[in-house]
Formats: sequence, structure tokens, C-alpha cells
Amino acid sequence: MVSAGQPAVTVAVPPPESGVTLRALVVATVLSVLAGAWIREAELIGYAVQLSESVPVIPAVAVLVLATVLNPILTRISPRLSLHRSEILVIFAIVSVTPLFSSIGMMRMLLPMMVAAQHYQTPENQLALVWERLPRWFGPRSESVIDAAFAGHAQRVPWEAWLPGLLVWGCFAGALYLALLALSAIFRKQWTERERLTFPLMQVVEELAPPEGSGVAPLLRNQFFWMGAALPLLYNLVQMTHAWMPTFPQLGRELNIGAGLEARPWSALRPLSIAWRPELVGLGYLMSTEVTFSIWVSYLALRCSRVVAAAAGLVDVTAPFPYDQSQSMGAFVALTLVSLYLGRAALREVWANFLGRGERFDDQAEPLPYRQALLLLGGSGVFILFVCLQAGMGLTLAVLYFFFVFAVALVYSRIRAETGAPMIWLFPFWQQEKMIYSLFGSSPFLVGGNAQPLVVLASFTWISRGYYPNSIMASQLESFRLAETSGTPRRQMTWALLYAGVLGFAVAAWVHLSTYYALGADYAENGGGRAKLMNQGYLAVAQILSGQARRPHLGETGAGLFGLLFTLGLVAARVRLVGFPLHPLGYAMASAYGAPIWGSALIVWALKKLILRAGGIRLYRRLIPAFMGLVLGHFFAAGVVWGTLAIFFPKVTQNYIVYFG
Repeated sequence: MVSAGQPAVTVAVPPPESGVTLRALVVATVLSVLAGAWIREAELIGYAVQLSESVPVIPAVAVLVLATVLNPILTRISPRLSLHRSEILVIFAIVSVTPLFSSIGMMRMLLPMMVAAQHYQTPENQLALVWERLPRWFGPRSESVIDAAFAGHAQRVPWEAWLPGLLVWGCFAGALYLALLALSAIFRKQWTERERLTFPLMQVVEELAPPEGSGVAPLLRNQFFWMGAALPLLYNLVQMTHAWMPTFPQLGRELNIGAGLEARPWSALRPLSIAWRPELVGLGYLMSTEVTFSIWVSYLALRCSRVVAAAAGLVDVTAPFPYDQSQSMGAFVALTLVSLYLGRAALREVWANFLGRGERFDDQAEPLPYRQALLLLGGSGVFILFVCLQAGMGLTLAVLYFFFVFAVALVYSRIRAETGAPMIWLFPFWQQEKMIYSLFGSSPFLVGGNAQPLVVLASFTWISRGYYPNSIMASQLESFRLAETSGTPRRQMTWALLYAGVLGFAVAAWVHLSTYYALGADYAENGGGRAKLMNQGYLAVAQILSGQARRPHLGETGAGLFGLLFTLGLVAARVRLVGFPLHPLGYAMASAYGAPIWGSALIVWALKKLILRAGGIRLYRRLIPAFMGLVLGHFFAAGVVWGTLAIFFPKVTQNYIVYFG
């Protein structure tokens, strides 16, 4: 009983032992559904902001913003209403995963995979040959059902026609998800505890997440943070104002330093631009200078090799030489082999626990028991191969293709864990498929003149040209890092991630099919961009079916081999030569997607060198909040604010389309 005139006593609610609570799951579910609806408006209908393409996805950033604003208010009303820090980070982890299923790199290509060959076929393009070879269980076969999905204006979604295909591909995507989860559990200890990868992106998240109690994150009280955030806020304000008033001056998105290079052989350098990417500069500050140095040096070296080849008359300035992405594919394979070698101790522990004899290793704190992780990986792999064989792909081709798929996912996750690079396309996209053609051509996979294996390979364009496996594995590893720092048991986080996978797929199917039958897949997303991209894989195999066999490509094969050997050489040099400046990850990143990142890497490398020379490590640490401000300021302005305005003003926001990938 409180006496009259005495202040009420606030009862502190102790934090839960795990952030995976019922209310955290309920909040995450609601926010995931809202995120799907938000993506529908901003990406599919309005096509203004790629909310699901950022790293982390913009809805997850919005979770931190909402928690920062609302949690102190709820605490003042009643401490029992406010969320604990561990719950906020679990919600963030779930909402980091669920929108990935609704993104341009997954469901927006998976659904067209089922039916695009029927919709886009003409007598000239030979897609009818592809359509007749796709198994009937891939998806709907009714022309009226398919045409309505692309034309729109339908009264309802014919779920009964889509559910069998969604069930098959949901299980297939789930098997991929589980296999990647098992890989994440196997490599977590090696990368986090033995190699001590720093997860820079999660450092930013942890700094912004509200602490226990009613306060805000200390980062938001730092003056350097707001100085850094002011720059992208001002930049985006100018761009937004121009979108509303075209007469208002705008700031460019890049500095084109190759504009005047018109004479041969210097024209081979083009295109050469420095993109204005505040988030890349901000995260680059947390990368090692060796990585940032290696990115810009490698990219410029690749461009200069074009000049040398053009000057020697070996290639035309319009040729794809030096086949950057083929080199990157070789680099990713090399880094996969290196990761397996460095992680051999972890793999021995997993194998010893699986056999159950001899020395057993403690795995109580791991996301999955090692034995279960290996069984899950093996079982998921068997299911994936089973589906491939049932479709007619062939065992050899399936094993080779999915080796490339998992290799790219593993190395991309390593890049995110070690450098924090917020780029979803930072991998050799489509090379998992193209490298097979480069190595062998099409002839070895024509069984008695039947190109069925290659038709199935083309249907997996949604995996190799999308980013589903890579983004999922990276997000899983980052979630385990958040579990560690928030005090949530990793196995509880595993259950949360499993729930996120099921929820994400269901929300994505609802978002896309409801939009397609209302608006039309040919009109959504600025003219059906991903559906047409998915169809490119079918058009390529249609040419093979019509008699145009593909031969091995010596240039791309040689570039892939060079990338593999050069990367292994960089690894060996770093082991044997103290202070060797080139980092293999930097080369792999630059050859994969160097155009948008090399300029930011150069800028932040120079800034970091100056800061360390002027004030040493003390000044470097003091300025970290400023560079975090660059990241969060851009995500907030260009993502949260502009993405919200896209719901209400789609026509205006299309004047300033924001890409994060």
C-alpha cells in the first residue's frame, strides 16, 4: 500500500533468460506481415525503394527505430509493457530473414520459374520446347490461371492451382534453408571463436539497439554519430526535394571519371565511376585497411588489364575481358577450399561427435548438436538431389551445380562476417550456372539428344541469379552473433530462425500472388523485371533445344582458373610474407561486383590512413560513431522515410528510385 503523498515505486522487471519469448514471436510475426505489405507497396506496386535488397533489410532497421522511439514510452507507462533488449534483437533477427523471401532475389523469381516458359512462348523463341519438358508438378499448367497472373484484374487468387507447386518448392527452399542452417552451425565456432571474425554490421546493430530500462542507446547520445548521420540525411533530403520539385537542383549518384576517356585504348577503362554510397563508407571504416586497399587496387587492376589487352589488339574495347565474374567464381571456389582447410578442426569435432566414439566435443552451447547438424545437412542434401533427379536433372550435373551454390553461399557469408559489406549482390551472380557451360558446354548433358538436364538447370536460375542461399546463410550466422551478445541461447535462436523461414515463405507467397492477380506480373515491379529475367534462362536453353549447342568458353574458363590460382597465391603470400598488403577477400569482392564498391573503398581507405596517422588508434575509435552515423543515417532516410512515403506518394517517389544492392 502506498501512502498518500509518497511517490509510486517502479517495479523493475527482470530480463528473461532468452529473447525468444511468446510476445517477441507475436511482435515479430506482426512486423513480418507488415513488412510484406510494405514491400508490396514500395517494390511491387510503387517500385521506388528496394526495401528487401538492403543489408540488413530496411524493415529490420525500422524495428530498431521503433524500439528506440516506443520502448522508453512503454517503460514509463508500465515496465512490463516494454521489450527487453534480448527480445528486440530476436525480433530484429526474425525480421531480417522474413523479408528476404519477398525480395527480388527469391519469390519474385521463384513464382515466374513455375510458369514463365508458358506465358512468354512464341513460335519464334521455341519456349514451347522448354514448357513441355518442365515436370507438371513444378506449378500450375492451366493457361487461364497463368495468363491471369500476368495480366491482373482477377477477382481472386486461384490458390488451389498454386498450392501443389508452392508445397513442392516450399519444401525445396526449406531443404536449402536447413542445409544452410546446418552449415552455419558447423562453421560458427570456427569463425566466431577461433578466427574471431568481427561481424561489423552486427556491431552497428548492437550499438543502436536500446539498452535495458527506459534509456536510449549511448550511440544516440554521441555528437559524432549525429555529425556523421547529418551527411546522408542532407544528401537524401536534396534528392527527395528534387523528386517533388524537379526544378530543385539534385546531387548526382556518382562521379563519372571515365567520361572523357574516348580514345583507344583508354576507352577500355569505361565505365569508371565512383558511386556515392554512404553505407559503404561507413561500414568500410570498420573493415581492415587491407581489405579496403585490396578492393580498389584489384578493381583498378582489372580495368587496366582491359587497357593493356586493347592496346595489344587482343580484345575489342566492348569485349567482356577480363571476365571479372568468372575470375570471382574461381576466387570463391578457392576461398571455399581455404575455409574447409582452416576449419578442419571444427569439421573433425563434428565428425567425432557424429561417430560417437573416441573423443567427444562439447556442443551444448552450439546452435545445433553437431550430430544433428551433420544429419540435417546430409538429409537436406539428399532431398535436394532427389528433387533434381525426379525432375530429370541428372546426378552429376546436380552435384556440380549445388557444389557451386553452397560454395558461393559459404564465401559470401564469410565476407559479411569478416567485412560487414552491406551489399546483397556481392557474389558472382549467375556464375554457378554459367561456369558449368563455360567448362563443359552443353553436349555432355544432352542425354540421347534430350536436353532435360539443362531445362531443369535453367529452372534453377532463381537460385543462381537470385541471392536466396547467400543472404539466408549470412543472416543465420549474424543471428547467432546477436544471440551471443544478447544472452539468448543459440538453440533458442535456431528455433526462432526456423519459424522465420516458414513465416517468410508464407508471407512472400501471399504478397506476390495477391499482387500479381490484382495488378499483373507483367506490370508489377516496373514492368515485370524479375519475371523476364527468370525467363532469360529458359530462352537460353530453348536455343540449345532448337539445335544451337553451346561450346566450352576458353576465355571464361581460363579466367575462372586464374581467379582460383591467384586467390590461392594471395592466401599463401599472406601466410609466408609478414605485412603482405593484398587480401584475397578484397580481390573476390572487387571481381564480383567492384563497380559500386571500389570508390567507397578508396575513400574510406584514405580517410582511415589519415585518421590513424593524425591521432592513432585513440582518434580512430573516437570517430567510429560518426561512420556508424553514415550507415544508419542513409538507411533511415533513403529506406525507412522514403520507403514509407512510397506507400502514399508512389508517383513522386519513383522520381528518386533507391537501390541498396
